[in-house]
Amino acid sequence: MKRLLKMLIVLSVFYIGIQIGFKYLGYGHNVSYQIETGDHVFYIDEKYTSNRKNENNNYYFNVKINDSIFTFQTYERFNHSDRIIKKIRYYKDEQYECILPIFENNKIIFDLMCMSNNQITYYHDLIGQNSNLDSFVNTIKDEIYILKNWEDDRSDPIIEASITVYSKNILDKHFVGINNYRGVYTINNLNLKKIVNVEIFSKDVYERKISSIVDKYYVTADYSQTIEFNSFYVVDLTSNNVKTITSTNKISFNSYVQGTLNNLLYVFDRDNKKQYEINVKSNKVIEIGNENIGIKVYENGKWSTLEMSEAIKQDILFRNNNETTSDAIYERIDKVGNVLSGYYYYYQKVGNVYKVYRSNVQNPELKTYLFTVSQINSINYVSDYVYYTENNEVKYYHDKTGVKTLFRNEEFEFNKSLYYNVYLKK
Repeated sequence: MKRLLKMLIVLSVFYIGIQIGFKYLGYGHNVSYQIETGDHVFYIDEKYTSNRKNENNNYYFNVKINDSIFTFQTYERFNHSDRIIKKIRYYKDEQYECILPIFENNKIIFDLMCMSNNQITYYHDLIGQNSNLDSFVNTIKDEIYILKNWEDDRSDPIIEASITVYSKNILDKHFVGINNYRGVYTINNLNLKKIVNVEIFSKDVYERKISSIVDKYYVTADYSQTIEFNSFYVVDLTSNNVKTITSTNKISFNSYVQGTLNNLLYVFDRDNKKQYEINVKSNKVIEIGNENIGIKVYENGKWSTLEMSEAIKQDILFRNNNETTSDAIYERIDKVGNVLSGYYYYYQKVGNVYKVYRSNVQNPELKTYLFTVSQINSINYVSDYVYYTENNEVKYYHDKTGVKTLFRNEEFEFNKSLYYNVYLKK
């Protein structure tokens, strides 16, 4: 009897271990379930994708109510749990049909989603346009729904030279770098005063073409040298520490940055007809291209080789895995991510502005309105955040926050070579 009991215990532990292994090391799950709210029944298909190559772990939902289907996706972590939608608040009139999913532990990660003409608009963009909808929202404010979570809080700004930082809108684990005439500003919550000016040069350098953000590092050629240089300055955006990487070869300032990949920066020297790979982790500069072997080019996940003359005639830049197209309605369509966790972003020109929409790659037909912007040449996709520039201000959009203003840089108006970038610490 004791032997049988021990065997049952061992088998139970073994079974539990297998279940835990499937949960945390498996590829996710697909489950269907129902939630009742008053007289309404919601049919939910929940698809969780995890541990897939080139995919972000994510939850994807189809929520059906009568003849309507809401689809949405989140990278939010729920400890690999399933059936994570616990309640749904519902509203319908002649104009809108709306749902507010409430997840486990009373978590709200989307604003009230309102569908009209097969397009979703969040309630924070509809405030005051429908009195009955406003009244409904007032009935759920007393629960865990807080509308101000989607407001742009510009209180308590911090000013450093030409930069105004809106400290309430700085995100944890987001590290921002903004180049300036003598170095780089860093903005993050680890900085004691939120913004730090890391000086590299003793004199102003108005334009530094040979510079870039590589992962968590800002990298620039040593512009204190003239005609040619043999070193790069590297600033860690998370610690503000500065180091130097030295090249055994002299590199002409008539060079350009081709792109970045992982912890590597690629620079082409037109005058000396050489291509370099700068490794910010190993502190090495390696010659990887020349007249004899051609140059390496990275495009959508694949390497190829080109003749040296091509890179001399025109800038040969690397292309990442994002795809950009257009059609008769949208001036620009960006695909970001892969087939099980990606998004499409749509930019529709309306007068002098662009209306920005998004759909999940798994259901491109249902679009969600995100924000409106006047120009689209400074879009930065950071995970499921969208950073963009508007009137010298850098803003970001996320489902949990709506549009927030991170900082304003007056110098953006006068110097178009200035730029920002964002590193997200995983």
